[in-house]
Amino acid sequence: MYRSRTPYPSVVNALIVIAICAAGTLSPAAAGTNSPTDDQVKAAFLYNFAKFVTWPEESFPGPDAPIRVVILGETPIRGHLATIVEGKKAQGRRFEIASARSAEDLGVPHVVFIAGEDAGRVSRVLGSLNDPGVLTIGDCECFLGEGGMISFVVRDRKIRFQINSGVANDAGIEISSKLLSLGETVVQG
Repeated sequence: MYRSRTPYPSVVNALIVIAICAAGTLSPAAAGTNSPTDDQVKAAFLYNFAKFVTWPEESFPGPDAPIRVVILGETPIRGHLATIVEGKKAQGRRFEIASARSAEDLGVPHVVFIAGEDAGRVSRVLGSLNDPGVLTIGDCECFLGEGGMISFVVRDRKIRFQINSGVANDAGIEISSKLLSLGETVVQG
């Protein structure tokens, strides 16, 4: 069942600018004149998503274990995200950012971002994630239909996101109502 949500662009834009400015990738003075790139926006969203989800307790081997974010595919998002999260924590955990070329290289992630539009690859990667507690994010239009949790979409030349809360719930991931209210479309079930 699809439930349309009215996005709050001013809130979303504020979160993006705050995250990027705080990371030092965009000066506050430049924030008013230069727009961040799509990859910087996606990296800021990835950081903020981690602040608004709760993983199953057993997802982490201990209280000090980091949130492991793996970027799958060729994209500058990894570098932008590493800059944004440097010295920061979400839910009391530091971040560990990694790259992977294939599903076999993912290791034990808490967040997987699958870059690119290859529907076959998206399906293979999502099918290989057997462990519960992995937040999956992608930018392929097919992403939610293939079983992904959060998908980036472009609307009016702005990055937005859609959420499949049913898949997230099935994986033991709890998405905060604040994040759900910002999603352009919320899919349940």
